[in-house]
Amino acid sequence: MVSKEPMDYNINVIPDLYPVIQTEQQQDSLSTQLLYFKGLIRDDYGFSKMAFHYRFIKTSEENLRTKIWFQKSFPLIGHPIRISFFMPGICGL
Repeated sequence: MVSKEPMDYNINVIPDLYPVIQTEQQQDSLSTQLLYFKGLIRDDYGFSKMAFHYRFIKTSEENLRTKIWFQKSFPLIGHPIRISFFMPGICGL
């Protein structure tokens, strides 16, 4: 059955807000070469994956002074909208 009568539609749009990313760097109290990172990420529609990317710019370790980015992935269950994270010590500063 085909109708030639006009139809009206209403569309409600829900805006996608920008994600919020808060990080904090802390130096180890016993070793000045260890850094810890902690933080919080939030998004109104949730996340499908989370990874922490870093590289060494200034370091006493010659082999770490590269343009290579390192990655630490965090496993997620479902699509959480709020994640607190803790990145244990990164050594080599």
